[in-house]
Amino acid sequence: MAFSYKYADGAVHRVSAQVVGEICERIEAETGRCTAEDLLNSARDPESPLYKEFEWDDTVAAEKYRIWQSAQLIRHIRIIQSDDAQERQEYRERAFVSAPGKEGAYVSMDTALHREEYRRHLLEQAKREAKCFIAKYRRIAELVSVVAEMENFLKL
Repeated sequence: MAFSYKYADGAVHRVSAQVVGEICERIEAETGRCTAEDLLNSARDPESPLYKEFEWDDTVAAEKYRIWQSAQLIRHIRIIQSDDAQERQEYRERAFVSAPGKEGAYVSMDTALHREEYRRHLLEQAKREAKCFIAKYRRIAELVSVVAEMENFLKL
């Protein structure tokens, strides 16, 4: 397909995004799609350019996976708030958000909203997510007004 690839802001990897993108393209051309398992399987050969992206020591990998699972638990916790008892409409909000400068650390949403450093970080994260939303959905006619509002937010 001859696309140019780059990683999302903040992503750090040993292999260039271009190499990974081209491998994903090849897998999709061969199988009709590219899954995480397909990509992992293509990296198993020590000669693969992706080999060094993965932890092959099963003991180390297992512990890293358990830490990832633990982080998933934290990221998936939501606070349930009812708008009105009669309406019984629930609003789900993340209970914990990433703490700036502390990879793998989280603070409560309440803390993030009331401490300036965390609040700034939350707003920067919102801006990154708005840019992703715009890039992904800008061509959907039903979302034109939403995209316009997000673009206004980004100008602040």
